[in-house]
Amino acid sequence: MAFGRYYSADGNAMRFEGLGLGLFISSEILRRNKGDFWIESELGAGSAFFFRLPIN
Repeated sequence: MAFGRYYSADGNAMRFEGLGLGLFISSEILRRNKGDFWIESELGAGSAFFFRLPIN
């Protein structure tokens, strides 16, 4: 799974904090280190983000 930088489609990006780079940077670090990640999400309950990196 890959993530790109967040861009607001309606031009209201100022109502969200941050630059939208967190998931993109995290996915690049994991990809370059042969790790992986997954997301579990339930509508109305939120999301949990998990990652795994090899030991060696």
